[in-house]
Amino acid sequence: MITAFWIWMACGDTHSPVRGSSKSKFLSVLISLCCISQLSPPASAVPVATNPAFHVEPFADLASFGRLLAFGLHISSGENGFPAGLYVTSGPLADDRSDRLIRINPAGSMNLVLNGLVSNESLVFARGGYGDGMLITEPRNGRILRLLADGSLTPFSTGFTPPFGPAVLTYGPDPENPANEVLYATDFSSGNVRIVRPDGSTDNFASVSARAKSVVTDLTSIYGGAFVVGQFNFRANPDTGAIFTVSADGEAVNTLVGGLNDVQLIAAGPGGVFGENFFVPSEGRDFPDPVIGDGSVSILSPDGTLVPFLTNIDATSIAFDIAGVLGVPNAMYVTDIFAEPDGAFSKIYRVTFVPEQGGGALTMFAAMFTLLGCRLCFGPNSGKQRL
Repeated sequence: MITAFWIWMACGDTHSPVRGSSKSKFLSVLISLCCISQLSPPASAVPVATNPAFHVEPFADLASFGRLLAFGLHISSGENGFPAGLYVTSGPLADDRSDRLIRINPAGSMNLVLNGLVSNESLVFARGGYGDGMLITEPRNGRILRLLADGSLTPFSTGFTPPFGPAVLTYGPDPENPANEVLYATDFSSGNVRIVRPDGSTDNFASVSARAKSVVTDLTSIYGGAFVVGQFNFRANPDTGAIFTVSADGEAVNTLVGGLNDVQLIAAGPGGVFGENFFVPSEGRDFPDPVIGDGSVSILSPDGTLVPFLTNIDATSIAFDIAGVLGVPNAMYVTDIFAEPDGAFSKIYRVTFVPEQGGGALTMFAAMFTLLGCRLCFGPNSGKQRL
């Protein structure tokens, strides 16, 4: 701890410990001392936590499902007749890589929940006025499906914009009556965020940008709006991904950070050791060619700065298991859709906080400072991490 103090003093500007370049200098020196071996990816494609107090371990390998992608994660303690487990959607493609929905039970066994899909990116369990079952996006068919526990499958909401419609679903307050909850969906091709009513009809809520993909409710207004929306980009338009904030009425849309690549399904931090800031998964930069392991998971600070949390991972989704549904409380689960070169199988990793493996007081200080520093706002001169 004394060493950390003298590093801080050497960086200057001791009167303002949470702003500007002095904080950036302090973090860079401190992390280089605490985590230097962790910051360089190893030869094998295994995710690396930039803070050694976090432990990364394999949780599931989808090899038994062939080319199926582990794309979107949803942890449930058991709802609407469905058993507890980690539900895994398989993504945006129109072939066997994205045609099934699976569940991993608390014992780690995997089973098929639904097949025959033509893409599936996101799911939520129906609640309140939305009835029973789970609601699943099928963007290539421009619709949201309802799956019941008895296996019956019906269209719930249609009429989204071709060729790629609803991507991500989330619940949030109704702008007309914030005490009520409604379902929001990103309409990828139009760039709109829509409200999906309990009868399946939709209303435009906000016009964001083409390729708007993920939408997350900002319940504590960390980012100055009511929602955070992530914009995806294709190989043909590199460095054009972005993250936006959207006001509670959908009228004000502001860019929080731009110049990103392959931003996927953003997740809100649950508090505790992971903090309340949002986590941003990325597959990395696909231009001119995809590179295995150049993606990341970053923590999004309120000013738009992205602080690396996991590297050497082509991540698409994150889920937090605070209650320990899958056997380990206070754990993060994250997908890696290109875990190894040459068509290897998707993997899911588990991340836990293990302070004793970090190497003493200095690493503990770094862990706390990295997570809490995001909440206190990194200054504009701290540098943005390109995904």
